[in-house]
Amino acid sequence: HWIPLAPEERVEHPSPVLYSAQRALEETFDVSRLIAVAFVRLVQGRLSWDSFSGPITIYEVAGEEGRKGPGFFIWVMALLSINLGLLNLLPVPVLDGGQLAFLGLEAVMRRPLPLRIREIAHLVGMVVLLVLMALAFKNDVQSRWDVIREQLKELRG
Repeated sequence: HWIPLAPEERVEHPSPVLYSAQRALEETFDVSRLIAVAFVRLVQGRLSWDSFSGPITIYEVAGEEGRKGPGFFIWVMALLSINLGLLNLLPVPVLDGGQLAFLGLEAVMRRPLPLRIREIAHLVGMVVLLVLMALAFKNDVQSRWDVIREQLKELRG
């Protein structure tokens, strides 16, 4: 786990604030595109659902990147934040994207959706989220099962 420490050189620029904002927007766009492509490939079946991971993987990746230095850690946290933001915009009724979809439907129909339809949609959306959370947790545990088993053996004595 040896990583050479090579400090990044400062970028001299006539307007560093504008340069930083521009680079931040470019990086955010690139990361958003990467996440969108991964999501499309996941839906198309070109990317395995086994690559879907959850909080245990986030913890491990954050720890690995934190050991490399604060810049790497901040980048991973930004990646995670963008990922969660895009996930929140999916048209699943219990998420913000679902609320936007409802508002769009109501704007087109020029009347509110019936309460029963909204209730059923929210229930289905909650089930979808719970299934995705269970899948992510299952993949996390399954990929680390040997380590978990060894730690349980150590705890038993």
